[in-house]
Amino acid sequence: MKTRFLATLIATLSITQLNCGAATPTIASVDAGDAAVSRDPQASYLQLKDLTFKELMTGLSIAPVSGDPNVGAHDTLVRLVAGASLPSHFYTNAQNGFLLDGVLEQPTPSNQSNVVTMTAGSAFYFPAKAEHTSRCAAGKDCLFLVHQDAAFDFVPNTVPVAADKVPQNPDAKFVLPSSLVYDVVMAGAVEMSTVRGDRATGAHNTVIRVAAGAALPSHYYTNEMRGIVLTGPLEQPAPANESAPASLVLGSFFKFAAKLPHGTTCRATTPCIFYVHQPGPFDLVTTE
Repeated sequence: MKTRFLATLIATLSITQLNCGAATPTIASVDAGDAAVSRDPQASYLQLKDLTFKELMTGLSIAPVSGDPNVGAHDTLVRLVAGASLPSHFYTNAQNGFLLDGVLEQPTPSNQSNVVTMTAGSAFYFPAKAEHTSRCAAGKDCLFLVHQDAAFDFVPNTVPVAADKVPQNPDAKFVLPSSLVYDVVMAGAVEMSTVRGDRATGAHNTVIRVAAGAALPSHYYTNEMRGIVLTGPLEQPAPANESAPASLVLGSFFKFAAKLPHGTTCRATTPCIFYVHQPGPFDLVTTE
């Protein structure tokens, strides 16, 4: 039986075509202007504290932050309470995710041997119709972002799960923080680790780490970018001279339209870490 849920509810870094740590590309420059101005409406920011989560089943609630999961592509925050487990299920469409808090296991299939235990900063991917379950360890709720290029559904599995343990579905992926390999993009300031896709050539999901206190020049991306903050506070004013930029912390979601000038500053005493995804290649064009 297929159950659909109604949802009620963003140096070398100055680049035009980043090739995953390859040679420094050329820089394009445009005049950003000097006067402080209000936020550009093509930038959106959502704070975790301001979201309303809707319960889908006992222990599981969601808060869509971009798009409509009933209709098509979307980004949605999911909260699974500490100690909760979901029944065996799958999604009709492939799903990507990034864990922000808690300790989460998502054996794929449900009787997987050597289950991967994910901690904050882990990324995961389920191919379409990959049977699995989800369980959050006791002690702290699990909070994670999921995004899909098509509508969301939750299809309970009706095929009995065998008692014997089996290897992980080879098409499902789990990337732990300890296994991330960062490319130094701007020495002492910015590093990037792509967890799915190829950011030099097409759609990708990437973890970005900005050094404490680092401030990047005004810039834009050719392709739209959506992201979620793991550690902050991080500021991404749009435009870069915005007079009252939002302070982005754990669970803050942001979205920049294509070619939208903005800045990036890490206001923390430790690196600011955030997860982004784009529908096309990553590039960065300075506007100063």
